[in-house]
Amino acid sequence: NYHGAVPLVSYTVSDGVSSDSSTLSISVTPVDDKGVAGIDSNTTLEDTAVSGNVLDNDRDIDSNLTVAGFSVDINGDGTTESFTAGQTATINGVGTLTLGSDGGYIFAPAGNWSGAVPAVTYTTNTGTSATLNIDVTPVADKPALTINNYQTVASMNFEDVALPSQGYSETIQINTISGTSTVGTWSTWNGSGYVEVGKEGIYQGGSSSNKVMEIEAATGDKTLYADIQVEAGRFYELDFDVAARNGHIASSGMSVSLVKLDASGNPVTGSSVVLYTFSPTDSSWHNVTENWTAEASGTYRLIFTSTDSGNSYGALLDNITFSAVENKGYENSFFSLGDINTALTDTDGSEELAVEISGLPVGAVLKDGAGHELTVGTNGKLDVTGWSLTTLQIQVDQPGNYTLTVTSTSSEVVNGSVVDSDSSQANFTITVLDVANFTDANEVVTMAEDGVLGGSVLTGTSSIEGAVTVSSFSIGGGSYAAGQTATVANIGTLKVNADGSYVFTPVKDFNGPVPTVNYVVTDGKTTDASTLNITVTAVEDTPVSYSSGNSGAYWLMNYTSNANEFDMKVKNGTMTLAVGESLHWDILVTDSDQNATLTLINKSLPSGATLSSERLYAENGEVMLRVYLTVTGNSAITLSQDNQFTIDVNGASGKALLINSDEYVGVHPNNEYDYSTQFDNGNASQWDDTDWLSSNVRGGELATSSSSQTGQTVSYGNGEDIAYGATGGDSLSGGADNDFIDGRAGNDTLHGDTGNDVVLGGHGNDTLYGDAGNDYLDGGRGSDALYGGSGNDVLKGGADSDTLVGGAGNDTLTGGTGIDTFKWALGDAGAVGSAARDSITDFKAGVGGDVLDLKDLLQGENSSNLSNYLHFDKDAAGNAVVQISSSGNVVGGFDQAITLEGVKLSDLGAGDANIINNLLANGNLKVDL
Repeated sequence: NYHGAVPLVSYTVSDGVSSDSSTLSISVTPVDDKGVAGIDSNTTLEDTAVSGNVLDNDRDIDSNLTVAGFSVDINGDGTTESFTAGQTATINGVGTLTLGSDGGYIFAPAGNWSGAVPAVTYTTNTGTSATLNIDVTPVADKPALTINNYQTVASMNFEDVALPSQGYSETIQINTISGTSTVGTWSTWNGSGYVEVGKEGIYQGGSSSNKVMEIEAATGDKTLYADIQVEAGRFYELDFDVAARNGHIASSGMSVSLVKLDASGNPVTGSSVVLYTFSPTDSSWHNVTENWTAEASGTYRLIFTSTDSGNSYGALLDNITFSAVENKGYENSFFSLGDINTALTDTDGSEELAVEISGLPVGAVLKDGAGHELTVGTNGKLDVTGWSLTTLQIQVDQPGNYTLTVTSTSSEVVNGSVVDSDSSQANFTITVLDVANFTDANEVVTMAEDGVLGGSVLTGTSSIEGAVTVSSFSIGGGSYAAGQTATVANIGTLKVNADGSYVFTPVKDFNGPVPTVNYVVTDGKTTDASTLNITVTAVEDTPVSYSSGNSGAYWLMNYTSNANEFDMKVKNGTMTLAVGESLHWDILVTDSDQNATLTLINKSLPSGATLSSERLYAENGEVMLRVYLTVTGNSAITLSQDNQFTIDVNGASGKALLINSDEYVGVHPNNEYDYSTQFDNGNASQWDDTDWLSSNVRGGELATSSSSQTGQTVSYGNGEDIAYGATGGDSLSGGADNDFIDGRAGNDTLHGDTGNDVVLGGHGNDTLYGDAGNDYLDGGRGSDALYGGSGNDVLKGGADSDTLVGGAGNDTLTGGTGIDTFKWALGDAGAVGSAARDSITDFKAGVGGDVLDLKDLLQGENSSNLSNYLHFDKDAAGNAVVQISSSGNVVGGFDQAITLEGVKLSDLGAGDANIINNLLANGNLKVDL
């Protein structure tokens, strides 16, 4: 790149003879070489300016380089704008760039901005160009974080009251007081709104000028109150100073209470809670602190009330403060945490915010007002990102002080990856107070059918925290607030009041267990759940009523022996039989081939009366047939002597006897019969016995007589026995062979023993055992317990609520009216592949329906594994079938099946789990949970 004059060259030439000297002058003409400009790059952190020189890596051999100008896209529209050296380019949203002619530059990024700065192209004085690239590395900004935990709702220390010169006044209009020491509006219950405020020294002696209020039961200032707004779940603290007036201790009683107000500002009945009662024994000052947790949001009235006898002296009040105290509450109850306020300081969208709370007690439950809720695990931490942090509530089951740490973290995220983060932390302490927990015992009560039951679920229940009340109750799948009336279809109505009193009214003729009543009680700070179980015992209705005649109406039977015909009618008045009710008569027929039948002839019965019969028993040349007169119409029937029917016995080889009825039957005087000639009256033998155990066997006393009878105890031996009990409570055992036993009236215990027996309970609450053999058991009227035993038995509960246990074998069960319980035990089941198969002919599902009691059949069941024991299917006729594995492996087969005749599978639910839940919820399934 040299140019200019070359030093003079002197030279000498010679031709060999002579020589000559000369010079050579050379000049190099300059040629301009192209300069070289290099690409410049620089990096800086977010919010940090960066500088450099673009000419440091540029060169031009022929010139001294300078920057003539530069260009950059400042609007983000793809078009560059030009600037001369020394100007400042403001790049919208990115920052500012100044590039001098000497190549020096300064770039200042916009606040919180990061990324690649638009490329800067600069041009030198020689015309060469190059680019400057600057990258701003993101830096996470520490987020803002504050925690609030205290708010004064109402306060009054009376220092804002202006007093006259005498130092006290009885005409202070308290609702006009305001100032730095007064929060809220305070009032009193009198026409003028006056209270008495004065200097402490006037009331207590001495010279204290501290201002206090005297609250007294005189007509001016018996009360002081303020209306306040509270939020559900928040913890509130009342703090005040109180003293008895010197010399008037007995007149200085006072109480403090809270009462909820309705929308019109009126107190809600039953909502008052007493926070404190002042019963002084001296005149010293007492600082009082009382805590309260709001169960419901709304307006409450804080009331200070004098409790003295009405004179003009009373307690002294000062320094009243009612505050919403965050981070403090009772164990096992939700209370509010202080407002957590946190936010990103970099709001350009490049950062994300995460919030975590640590130090939480294990097992605590944290929730917010937006529906989030989590339980604290063993690490004591919860991620609450995205939660409503100003509505947090916590429930802790252990009292104590717990220090919690809130960590708020901002993260710079680029292409889904965190490139930088920073955190702010704040600690706060929550205080969990101990509660003297109270418990309310479960109630179990019994009442008679068609009565009204009243009582209290809170008898004997108390709490040192305050009055215990009922807040809510549930029954039959419905939930109710205290004071509401629940109506359970086909069962009755129940009202449970807040004070614990209740009234249950069953529907007419209902008997059996009422669905369990679950109720919640509270002392204002803690709650307890209890149950009320009501059982309605059956009271035998009188299906029949008689009018009075000359000697009382009764059934008259006229027997024609040569035709084996019984002519039946009401005598000496009328008889009325209710809808759906029936009467029966037993006919014992002597018949060698045991094929005798009956023909029933309706001579003059009214419309709605139906005659029918069934064969109960046939053994040893004797047949027992039962005739029924049933009201099948829609209204009761009334019978008189003009309404007759006859019973004709067909195919008998001997005579027939009308030997039993559930109503009094008198025989026609022309056919008076001494039944002792036919029955041996309880002398049991090892042969075939026919016993009439009633004390009156003459004149056809076939039902309960007006005089009471003592029950009989007889154990029959071998032979086919026929036994009718007395009208008292009998204990009869049939012994071996095939027996017929009817307990008739009274609460009887009847055993068929071995053989294929017929056991009838009759009237009363009876216990029937079929024992071995294929037996027929009918409980009749009353709440009966029927046990089939081994064999394929037929069990009928009859009227009212009964318990039916088929036992081993394949049994047919009919509950009849009332809520019936069908029960199985482990020994009743068969085996997989040869399961026992029982049928229920009239199972009623739903609330108030029948019950499948599988507690003693299932082994090891619990609330989460019942689907291992029970599977629900249907048979060819569409009846629902319960398939049961007593060991909990129903997928491998079942050892007990129960067919619910007339019940569709879809009526029970959809799928095993749903059906199980429905049956449990409705009280139709009883298992060990």
